[in-house]
Amino acid sequence: MTSQRTNLSISTFCLYCTLFAFSPAFALPPEHKPLKPRVPIQHRAYYRSLQAPMYQDSKNVSSELLEAGASIYQRICVNCHGESGKGNGISSGFLPILPRDFTNCLFQHKRTDGELFYVIKFGSWPMPPMVPTITEDEAWTVIPYLRTFCKK
Repeated sequence: MTSQRTNLSISTFCLYCTLFAFSPAFALPPEHKPLKPRVPIQHRAYYRSLQAPMYQDSKNVSSELLEAGASIYQRICVNCHGESGKGNGISSGFLPILPRDFTNCLFQHKRTDGELFYVIKFGSWPMPPMVPTITEDEAWTVIPYLRTFCKK
């Protein structure tokens, strides 16, 4: 049997936790340096020039490939990166920094498909490596879909 004092302490603790969780001071930090290269310097030139085996330009692909990429995104990426690609998926609140915001066109224009492939394949803290969860071909397939989040 709990005492009245214990119940009051638990209630007070819960109130403080709620106030802290919903205060402006408890906002998640923004995505970590979005323009900083994620590919190690010794591999950067190779991955910057790497091309997808199934398309030349990720901005000009068939609707079938975009649909396949969307399907992979919904299965693997949406929990962290969110439906709209802003890095606000349901799991993002559990991460130390927000996931990549794919609507950030500065980021999109700065990264080649090969660099995106590297991050999908090998990860970049806090993102884990996605290959072998998905195949390398699936990693390449999701990139054109990621590019659709930048509207400029």
